[in-house]
Amino acid sequence: MPPCVDGESTISYLNQEDVRAALHIPTSYKAWDMCNSDSFSYNVLEIGSQWIYEALKNQYRMLHFTGDVDGAVPSAGTYAWI
Repeated sequence: MPPCVDGESTISYLNQEDVRAALHIPTSYKAWDMCNSDSFSYNVLEIGSQWIYEALKNQYRMLHFTGDVDGAVPSAGTYAWI
């Protein structure tokens, strides 16, 4: 798990049998983990998430938010990125 993320309680919750059943996660799928990279490929794009905002802004009411509740990218990191 990345050192900047405290996700143990989330991992434990999402891996409970009743939660997995409620979310319709097949039992054949392995347990959820914060950094499971078996088949994960991440490509950094300059546009970030701005493209999805632009594509949906006239179709849905939405809040374009960034703040200190994101454990992986806190406000200081977002300000630097912007």
